[in-house]
Amino acid sequence: MAAPPQRPGLGRTGFIVLGLCIAGLVAFVASTRLGTSAPTAPETGTLAHIPAGPLLVAEVDVTALRKSPLGAQLLGEGRAIAGLGEIQQLCGADPLDGVQRMALAVPELAGVGFGLFATGDIDRERLLSCAAKIVEGRGGTPVRETKGAFEVLLDSNRAFEANETARLAVGERGPLLLTEPAYLGPALAVTPETSAAQGPHQKLQELVPPGVVVITAVLSETQRATLLDELRVQKATSSPLRSLRDGALSLRIVSPPATEGGAAADGQVSLSAVLRCEDPEAAKALADDFEARRRKATSNIGLRLVGLGGLLDAIRLRSEDRRVHVDVTLPASEVARLLTRLAALGRRRGGIYPTAPPTQEPPTTAAPAATATSTGLTDDSGVRLDAKPSATSPR
Repeated sequence: MAAPPQRPGLGRTGFIVLGLCIAGLVAFVASTRLGTSAPTAPETGTLAHIPAGPLLVAEVDVTALRKSPLGAQLLGEGRAIAGLGEIQQLCGADPLDGVQRMALAVPELAGVGFGLFATGDIDRERLLSCAAKIVEGRGGTPVRETKGAFEVLLDSNRAFEANETARLAVGERGPLLLTEPAYLGPALAVTPETSAAQGPHQKLQELVPPGVVVITAVLSETQRATLLDELRVQKATSSPLRSLRDGALSLRIVSPPATEGGAAADGQVSLSAVLRCEDPEAAKALADDFEARRRKATSNIGLRLVGLGGLLDAIRLRSEDRRVHVDVTLPASEVARLLTRLAALGRRRGGIYPTAPPTQEPPTTAAPAATATSTGLTDDSGVRLDAKPSATSPR
């Protein structure tokens, strides 16, 4: 008996692009919780400093981000460097205070994962001095080189290793570049004529409203060929995904003014996306396919039990000319509850809950000294010594 036909998926290439977009947005919304004010106007665009031809660009309005709970955590006092302590104590001041906009770019370049680009009122000496202390604190030897208008910092202990860490380059008052070595040369050589600002990403950004986060993705000819190959393998060559060319996504978080009683009203989280296809017929087919999947998902009791029902109900899809428009607006408090629930499920599946001790014979070496606590007897590592195995403990 032949296996039932399966609906075509995105394929590896599609999942790379879509996964990067969703992962970045979910992480951002989860951290901001109840939102921030509307995004500010760009001070200096980051696309002008990114080499032409990136596959994906995720741009963040850092000025607006600083007004949010996430900004206070990542960019304010108390921000820590893993293993080295708080950045204020390490460097005297946070060198990222002057950053206004930041972008993550994924190039179509072998062996390169990403590049980070930032603009604003950047103090080059303060930033490089702080970075040098971080390199030293991790056992490295910081070395500075002058390359054109940039000062480059690298760890000479790892300069010739295959897995060398990213290098930092800073211009006078900016921009800031943090890239892998193979991407540094093209990034330092960018001119206004050879930057991503002259390519499709600039036009894609104009298709969606300004946001605290704006992500644009372009499938190269190589990626489109890979996608078509994967659809052929799945025997899904008629899938509307075959005509997908590029897309843009914008995340906006708005907190309304406080009410008369002083309590802040619930804000809104809005997401707008535009996907562009080769022709209007393909766009309509893709929108219809997405809508069919959405309707099917809304009837999934498992998704509703984890709280995704409201999100699925709020999705609005439509096609217009060659474009597929996706819009979602939810109360910020509902987004916060959903992400808190998903995070709890992730922790449970990640295995952080206690499990029953193994039934093997105890080692012959001396056991750690035991201490009495209010909750029972524990060893020096905090493990309960008087706990009994539970038949229902998760494995």
